[in-house]
Amino acid sequence: KYADVVIAANIERAKIMKDYFQLNETPIIFDNIHRIDDKYDVVECNSKYGYLFNDNTFYIVYAGGISKERKTLELAETVGNLGDDYKLIVLGSTNTKDKEEFELILNKNKFSNIFYLGFIPRDEWRYILSRSHISVIAFSQDTVNNIYCASGKLYESLYEGKPILTSTNPPLKRICTEHKVGVSTDNFLEGILELEKNYSDYCKNIESYIRTLDYDRRIDVLVKRIREKIKFDNILSDK
Repeated sequence: KYADVVIAANIERAKIMKDYFQLNETPIIFDNIHRIDDKYDVVECNSKYGYLFNDNTFYIVYAGGISKERKTLELAETVGNLGDDYKLIVLGSTNTKDKEEFELILNKNKFSNIFYLGFIPRDEWRYILSRSHISVIAFSQDTVNNIYCASGKLYESLYEGKPILTSTNPPLKRICTEHKVGVSTDNFLEGILELEKNYSDYCKNIESYIRTLDYDRRIDVLVKRIREKIKFDNILSDK
């Protein structure tokens, strides 16, 4: 409330901050845009992960770890029931309880098309993305922080040209709806089948959307806006 400059990670958060803290103006928006620039070793990655991939399977990757709150278990059941023409690769951290429940689902249903790789380096994450078809970004809607998530993984996926399947949190739904780069739904099955059916269209939309993001200049633009804001406030205070 007493800051000279307020910055928010997306428009949804900016509006909440303006209302909650009774700010005179909407905070500067600096979207949580990530792009993976790390280069991976193709030979090494093929050696480590090549066994996962073949030409006749639709690959779904999820880098949110194993978390019931982040819908990993629901996603695993959905892809498991789709059969061996589909594979789900899960990356990221977990806890003992959620991992045990995840493994119980796999063992009980004898799913052989779900793989958990744990936490991997960014360059290897980029490799997995490059070999996959779609990327899943899902958050629960139990807290304000989760509801209005600002996911860097979303942009990492789009910069690699991968359509996204997301939960219906407002920021995720807005990006999917406005730019047609993915499907935002509470029904993972319908979302996966829609993305597969119209895959090339979503990929083309991603190419168009990415061209509108000036990634290399975004920090310079933010610096300029901060300087303009401070200069303007100083002028007002002098008067």
